[in-house]
Amino acid sequence: MNDQKYDPVLKAGEQLINGQAASPGYAIGCASLFNTSELVISTEPVDGMEVEAEYQQFIKARRIVVLELRKISEIASATDEEAHGIIQAQIQIAEDPELDKSIRRLIMERHYGADRAVNESFLYYIQLIKNTGNALMIDRIVDIRDIRDRLIRQIQHGELVSGVAEGSVVICDELMPSDILLFSRHKVIGIAANEGGLTAHATIIANSMGIPLVINAVGATRITSPGDMVVVDGVDGRLVVRPDASTLETYRREKERYTLELAESARIVELPSVTRCGREIVLRANIEFEEEFDNIRKYRARGIGLLRTESFFIEDEGLEEYYSKEAFFEKAVKAAAPDSVTIRLFDVGGDKFSDTTTKEPNPFLGWRGVRVLLDKRQLLRSQLTAIMNVAGRNPGKIRILVPMVSVVEEIIEIRREVAALTEKMRGNGKPFDENLEIGTMVEIPSAALIAGRLAEEADFFSVGTNDLTQYTLAVDRGNRLISKLFQQMHPAVFQLIKKTADAAIEKGISIEVCGELASNPDAALCLVGMGITDLSMSAASLPRVKKAIRKYSMLEMAELSQMVLDAATQDEVRLILDNWKKEKEGDFSR
Repeated sequence: MNDQKYDPVLKAGEQLINGQAASPGYAIGCASLFNTSELVISTEPVDGMEVEAEYQQFIKARRIVVLELRKISEIASATDEEAHGIIQAQIQIAEDPELDKSIRRLIMERHYGADRAVNESFLYYIQLIKNTGNALMIDRIVDIRDIRDRLIRQIQHGELVSGVAEGSVVICDELMPSDILLFSRHKVIGIAANEGGLTAHATIIANSMGIPLVINAVGATRITSPGDMVVVDGVDGRLVVRPDASTLETYRREKERYTLELAESARIVELPSVTRCGREIVLRANIEFEEEFDNIRKYRARGIGLLRTESFFIEDEGLEEYYSKEAFFEKAVKAAAPDSVTIRLFDVGGDKFSDTTTKEPNPFLGWRGVRVLLDKRQLLRSQLTAIMNVAGRNPGKIRILVPMVSVVEEIIEIRREVAALTEKMRGNGKPFDENLEIGTMVEIPSAALIAGRLAEEADFFSVGTNDLTQYTLAVDRGNRLISKLFQQMHPAVFQLIKKTADAAIEKGISIEVCGELASNPDAALCLVGMGITDLSMSAASLPRVKKAIRKYSMLEMAELSQMVLDAATQDEVRLILDNWKKEKEGDFSR
């Protein structure tokens, strides 16, 4: 802060709370109080005719919570592998089949409400852990309580949103990631919380969405009334309630200055994405939620390289009603214009379907992705119909990406379905895209090894490095015992990517990398050196990747990638990168 900034001496009528800056920026606006610290559990029994609907309410809540955790996990993995492992463990807790059985039994047999059944089941689970006397197990109770609270809040979701006004500053006790996503939909401009942590999941999300946040602002909910004018200072960690005119003017100037600083620091965003020798590298954005569309323009992404569709599981209607999601795809096309959108078909496991009772001992190696879609043809066809309808109205702007392909027959079968639907659209006089591209996710080693044959059936490849790493190294990255072996920069992973890239180039089809590896500037240099000139990542990662690739020529990066491919370990890869950059003038100040 400079000398002209807000002097924290209380003026008449205003109140100041010193908290902790958690997400930078300034927000000036009217307060909305959002109090969720006390969970009120229903005790009223559920009518016997309503128990199945009550159980489905729990199922829906769990889907939302798991989707949010996966989103947080993706963000966390880029900066903190330990936090990533913790979040993966929380997902396992949420999906624990024994908990599901307990909750279902309490609802069906004892007619508990969904929130009460969740609470009772988790309390029993927590007590069992306490009884073990194992300190490491007891430490997990915090994570278990967090999952419980997420589920209950999600079940009670409708009652919690009423007090949040659009464009307001939220004052609350404590944050959950689901709260942040909710607030973003209400266009909340800032948040101050009585409690919180810098590494908390909600803080990670607030940062990624650019929402100013002050945590540990003790007493914020006590001294603030709905509609009060407030200032959230996410730079110095202050909350000013009912500021006077001079304080408001000071902070308005600070906000303007901060905006200018951001513009300067984001100068790289406006520069072209080209190597030192002038070769264009296409940088696209990975998108899941509509709230992220603005980031495409903000970070100058070349369209959407991966549009995830799994979030549709949180909707009320059945999955076969997928056609109702055409509006979402239309918005995606508009946000990505003039570039294209690559829509990945549902990549979900069989556990998401209520008509499936078979328990899979290893769902990562089981019924998921294209395997589910080919078995549930109505779901596949309704999904393809929605995508193809939008593609027909926007020719050349949409591509279809097929997840978890392991054998050639799978992509052939998808093409048959697309061809049949195309003929149906032609017969009905509907517009369709005659050149609609169908691509294959390369995220299973078998797909990489037969990439040459897959390239004869696919129009493009998209390498998913997260799953490719997991399957190549036989490492469940959610398993904290072996999470250190989840090494995305292992030479074996790079070798499979190189084999895939060579096959794509030889067959004349395009290839992109859309996993976390693409968002790592060092890894991006290696990928470009392998001839991959199309990368897709979280939009916020684009500037630093662009900055890296602008420093070097294609020849230099090809030299680097060859050394990396000849390495034996990830540590050796990192050493090669460090030494190479030093030889090329060290850090990225070149």
